[in-house]
Amino acid sequence: MEKSDIVFLEALLIRVNDWVPLIRDLAGEAIKELMVDANKQAFIERIDSIWQLKNKGRCDHSLLIREISEFILKNVSQEELIEKIRTGHRTLARIAFELLSKTLPAQDLVRLALISKDIVVIKKAGSYLYQLNGDDFESVFRTMIGSSNAYLRCIMFQVGIKKIPEQIQNSYVHMLVD
Repeated sequence: MEKSDIVFLEALLIRVNDWVPLIRDLAGEAIKELMVDANKQAFIERIDSIWQLKNKGRCDHSLLIREISEFILKNVSQEELIEKIRTGHRTLARIAFELLSKTLPAQDLVRLALISKDIVVIKKAGSYLYQLNGDDFESVFRTMIGSSNAYLRCIMFQVGIKKIPEQIQNSYVHMLVD
């Protein structure tokens, strides 16, 4: 297969879950051959189809998904993935967040909740609050407690009660007024 045969990627993603094991194996190998820098945009455009392989049951696609994820992380800038979170398309935002969670520190992951419109991304980002300590937590707390997203403020408040209870008392009034 030529590296320029990226037009076949969508068909290969279907065949990688074929009922014939030989077809599945050949499709998987062909997909791996297409993982070159020139084809990164095609993989990004089909990231939803790639992630759907997680739910396919004919074989375990986790190794192929992991290899494609590593390829995307190596060849796609973080800004491109962050833009997918910002766009509002929930599936792409969730996938982009999952990929970024492998490379970004917890503080940056929490801040991604501010730009996302997807509640699942916000919830996952909020779970990283527990990993923050000291100045990092207080910095994020000050930014996020004023967020227009009520769910995000609620998470901040719950975590804040455990981490900085004395400073949370100052925020009660602000949160009650909202």
